[in-house]
Amino acid sequence: MKLRSRCLGFILSSLMAAFVALPAMAAQIAASIEFDTVPRPLGLPDDMQPLPGSSLQFLSIKAIDGYRIDAALWQPDNKPAGGTILVQVHGSGGNLTELPLRALARALSPRGYAALTISTRQHDERVNTDNFFDVRRDIEAAVMTAKALGYTSIVLDGHSLGTVQVEYYAATNGDPAIKGVILTGPFGKLPWKSRNILIQNDEVYKELGAAARDALRTGKAADVLALRMPYLGGRQSPVTGQHFLTYRDEHVSAADGTTWIPRIASSCCATSRMAWCCRSSPTCS
Repeated sequence: MKLRSRCLGFILSSLMAAFVALPAMAAQIAASIEFDTVPRPLGLPDDMQPLPGSSLQFLSIKAIDGYRIDAALWQPDNKPAGGTILVQVHGSGGNLTELPLRALARALSPRGYAALTISTRQHDERVNTDNFFDVRRDIEAAVMTAKALGYTSIVLDGHSLGTVQVEYYAATNGDPAIKGVILTGPFGKLPWKSRNILIQNDEVYKELGAAARDALRTGKAADVLALRMPYLGGRQSPVTGQHFLTYRDEHVSAADGTTWIPRIASSCCATSRMAWCCRSSPTCS
């Protein structure tokens, strides 16, 4: 018994000594969201100017995965941050200058409402190349930046393709700071629209799906496919496997507003958020 007690005491003493001897280690940063003010970009539309009573500055935001996001910050003058801000997401191949977004931001900022408009990773020439799920990080980075600036009430504002991206973010995020969602030019199911309105050829649609799956299996989902995708205005657009699968494929796409909008309504009922949704949803009775 005494031997067992001595052994136990020796083991405990050794463990204590080893614990005390461990050097103190500074906290490490695994990932971060950062933003900086940058000069006004060249080539902006002539009306990309603030109205009297407001200001416009430009930011560079680093998303949590390191992707750099360009952003325009519209703010009212003589009003400290802490009120409501719109986080605006453009449509397919657009950017932070998209007319429906900048017109709203320009009009509201002198009236006391700020707006943070971002160019997501599918902007301009990157159209039809991104992964749907990655754009969530762009929106997340903008939301975190808005909070860091002092805003406590956030409204997500999506246009066209941006509508399903903000729907998905709102439906899968329990952030109580998100008070509402604005959708302009929304659609229901993008896979259906892609197959029946944009591509209008079942054989081509199936070939694109098969090529996208082959790219995924071979680790080349981010590469542009050899086959072009029929697109707006009769154009043939480059498309990556990851884009086709996550946006356009009717079997695996997540770009379906009919899936996400009801889930925003359910969140609203549970957390008393998004009053417009509660008023219109039968589940909020």
